[in-house]
Amino acid sequence: MVYIFLHIRRRLWSSAVVVTTNVRKKRAVVRFLAIAILIFIFCWLPFYTLDIVTDSVKLMMDEEKAEALENGEVYNVTKFCVIILAFSNSLLNPFIYAFFNKNFINEARTICRGSRLRCFSVNRVGPGADS
Repeated sequence: MVYIFLHIRRRLWSSAVVVTTNVRKKRAVVRFLAIAILIFIFCWLPFYTLDIVTDSVKLMMDEEKAEALENGEVYNVTKFCVIILAFSNSLLNPFIYAFFNKNFINEARTICRGSRLRCFSVNRVGPGADS
């Protein structure tokens, strides 16, 4: 992935590229993908690192000490925090997608201005609706 991103970056951001609307859109997509992947790595790397370190330590220790390590309070709190961080990636993804979607940003701005805030309006359609 790193090689592909570097290759794409070199092609899209080189001085020989004429900056058109299409190139700007491609650059935005590449930025979005890079940020999504970096956040994925940030959220999941601690989980896999803890898992690998724990398994390695258990292989080096005798069974009794390894069991005591897994039942320790510090280990359990650390594992809980790492799991929450890993699962938070699923929570962050919709915000990342929304932040990089121009249509979403424009609609959010419009709603914040209050001009299209119709959350409580009722639209009656169908039989019995007032005409």
